[in-house]
Amino acid sequence: MNLPSSARRKKCWIKENTMRDTIVEEVRKARDEYARRFNYDLHAMCADLRREQELSGAQVVSFLNRSCAGWPAQQGAQADINKPG
Repeated sequence: MNLPSSARRKKCWIKENTMRDTIVEEVRKARDEYARRFNYDLHAMCADLRREQELSGAQVVSFLNRSCAGWPAQQGAQADINKPG
């Protein structure tokens, strides 16, 4: 059977036809090993990450109030843009 040149071969997405990315495999393996340590419990993993963050001593930035912090200034700037002039 002759297929038109624009037709795709069937099952071209099967894994054996794709390149192996060793970096992606390594990251996925590390992720799975970490999750397995906590029995895939997301709350336990987050608690561990927060603990590690505290122990690191690195400065942590919180964006919880970021959208509200500069709101009046942003509102005034927007008003200036819309002002006829």
